[in-house]
Amino acid sequence: MVKKVTKSKLPVVLFLIILSVAAFLRIWGTVNGNFAFTYDVGRDFLEIHKQVFLHDFSLLGPTSGQGGVFYGPWWYWLMAVPFFLLGGSPTGMVLVIVLSGLLAVTVAFFWGRRWENDNFALIMAGILGFSPFFIGATSQFWNPNLLILVTLLVLVLLSFAEKLNFKQLFIFGFLSALAIELQLFFGTFLFLGVLVCLIIFQRRIVFSKRILAFFLGALFIELPRVIFEINHEFLQTTVFFNTLGKNVTQQYDLSLRAKILLEFLSSVWPVYNLTMVFVFTLIALTVFVLIIKREKEREKKNFYSQIGLLLIMYFAATLFYKKDFWNYYLTGLPALLLIPVSAVLSKVLQKGKKWSIVGAFLFTMLFLKPADILQSIKEPKFTGDASVYRNQVEVVDYLYQQANGQKFNVTVYTPPIYSYTWDYLFLWYGQKKYKQVPDQKPTGLLFLVIEPDPGYPGRITDWLKTRQGDGAIKKEKAFPSGIIVQSRFRSL
Repeated sequence: MVKKVTKSKLPVVLFLIILSVAAFLRIWGTVNGNFAFTYDVGRDFLEIHKQVFLHDFSLLGPTSGQGGVFYGPWWYWLMAVPFFLLGGSPTGMVLVIVLSGLLAVTVAFFWGRRWENDNFALIMAGILGFSPFFIGATSQFWNPNLLILVTLLVLVLLSFAEKLNFKQLFIFGFLSALAIELQLFFGTFLFLGVLVCLIIFQRRIVFSKRILAFFLGALFIELPRVIFEINHEFLQTTVFFNTLGKNVTQQYDLSLRAKILLEFLSSVWPVYNLTMVFVFTLIALTVFVLIIKREKEREKKNFYSQIGLLLIMYFAATLFYKKDFWNYYLTGLPALLLIPVSAVLSKVLQKGKKWSIVGAFLFTMLFLKPADILQSIKEPKFTGDASVYRNQVEVVDYLYQQANGQKFNVTVYTPPIYSYTWDYLFLWYGQKKYKQVPDQKPTGLLFLVIEPDPGYPGRITDWLKTRQGDGAIKKEKAFPSGIIVQSRFRSL
C-alpha cells in the first residue's frame, strides 16, 4: 500500500526533488565534458599540479584583475586536496564546484526552514537549484564561482551573529575574508559590509572580546599575503597604490552599469526581459522594506535590515564606481538577492495556506526549460567551440593517434597567447592515457594547433606566416569546434 506524503514530510520531499534535478542539471553536462576549459582554468590546474605533486609552494594565487595585484593562495590551497584525491582530473575538479553548488542548495533549505518557514526554504533552494545563473556558476571551475556557497554561509552566520561563540565567530571572519580572495571587488564590499552591519546592529559583539575571534579568522586568511608583502618589501601594496586611479581602460557608462546590475538581478527571476526584471525587483524590494518595518522579532528585523544595507552598498558601488568594472565582479550578488525575494514571495504565498508549499515549488519550476533539458539528454555532446573541454580532448587524442608512438612537437595558436589548457592536457591526459608528452627537443613531426580567433582572422594569417619555415604541411584537419590541426614534417 502506498502511503500518503504527510504535510510535514512534503517540504522535504519537494526539497529532495529540487536537489535531484539540480544535481542532474549540473552533473550531466560535466561528465559529458561540456564545460569551459579556458586560459584561467589551465593556468590554475598547472599551478595546483606544481604545488601538489612537485611541492613547489607559493604565497600567491591567481591574478586579481587589478594591475600588479594577485590573490592570496587560498583558492589553490582549498582545491589542493580534491586535486590530489582526484588525480588532477579536470572533470573531477569541476564536480567539486558542482558539489559546492549542491551544498548551497542544501544549506539554503535547512537554514530557511529554521529562519523563516518551508515556503522561504523551498524558494531559496529552488532558485539556487534551477536558475540558469546558479547552474552556470556552479558548473565551471573558477575562483569567483565559489562565492555562491561562501556568500550564503556568511549570510547564514550573520543572521545568527548575536548567538555565535568564539569558534563560530572565527569561522565567520574566515569566510568573510575568504570572499576577498575569491573576487576582490565583491569580497571587499562583503567584508566591509559585514563590519558595518556588526558595528550598527551588533554592538555587543563589537565592543567585547568576542570580536577578536572574527578578526583572527580574517587575519588567518590574509596571513599568507602579509608574509609575502613583508618578504618582498610590500611590493604588491606599493603597486596597488601607485596604480590606484590609473588602471582605467573602460569609459565609465552609467547605463551600461545599470544593464550589468539588471542582468544579475534577473538571476533570481524566471523572466528574461530586463524591464520586467526591474519592475519585479522594485516591487519586491518595496515589499521587503514593509516587511522590515512590520517585523516584530528583533533578530529578524535586524538581519533583514542588514541585508537591505548590503544591497544598498552593492547597488551604489556598481553604479558609481568609476574604475574598470567587469561582470564577474558581482558573482556573489545573486546569493544576497535570494533573501529579500524569498522573504517577499513566502509572505505572498502564505495567504494560500494549504497550497502555499506547492506554490513555492511551482514558482521555482518556472526557471526550468523542459525542451532544453530533453534536448541535452537526447544529444549530451553538443558541438560547442574551442573552449569546451571535450573538444580539446578530441584534438589531443587525434594528435597522439597521428603520431602513433613517434616523438612530436606541438605549437599552439590561441587568442590568449598562453596555451595553458593544452599544456595541462598533455601533462595530465597525455601522460595518463598515452604515457607520452610532446618532446621538448625539435622533432621531425610537428603539429600546429590553431584555435579560431573570432573577429581577428588576420592574426591567424600573420601567425602562420611566421611558421613558414616549420616544415611542409602533409595534412590538415578542421574539427567541428573550429580548431584546425596541421601535421607538418621537417628534416632536421
